[in-house]
Amino acid sequence: MRLCFMNQLWKLLVFILLLVNAACKSGSKVSAGGEPGAAAQEQTLAQEPLVQSWTRDQAAKGPERFRLVVSLISIGEGTDPEGMRLIERYVEDFGKLSGKSLSYVLIPWGREGEVDCCFALNELTPALQTQFIEGLKERIKGRNLLQINENARNRFR
Repeated sequence: MRLCFMNQLWKLLVFILLLVNAACKSGSKVSAGGEPGAAAQEQTLAQEPLVQSWTRDQAAKGPERFRLVVSLISIGEGTDPEGMRLIERYVEDFGKLSGKSLSYVLIPWGREGEVDCCFALNELTPALQTQFIEGLKERIKGRNLLQINENARNRFR
């Protein structure tokens, strides 16, 4: 009798654990494709830029031109300490507004932290490219150590 009761108790415990496990898994979002969390992941990807950092050798093998290059320059005292954060925030903000995940490449080229932020902008339509560029120009207006060039040559090619 006691063995039968222990068997039933064991089965009940296993059933409760399976039920709790199933309840925990069903809390994740399900997209139209049926994959748990895929909708949340797609939304996150559309907001986070993809940033790569290239060496000079990698840049020499890169494209001849970029749709947009923002250069953080120095005139003997280092680059603008807030400059990179301004660019990063603008790219994130634009990504959230447009629903597009923007990518860009960082190519360091100087001794004082000089770097080119190179954008192909292939993710955007021509109209959105123009909107992105004009908005970025407005955001960095008045910053002498940030130079912006459209259809710019890759300095290492």
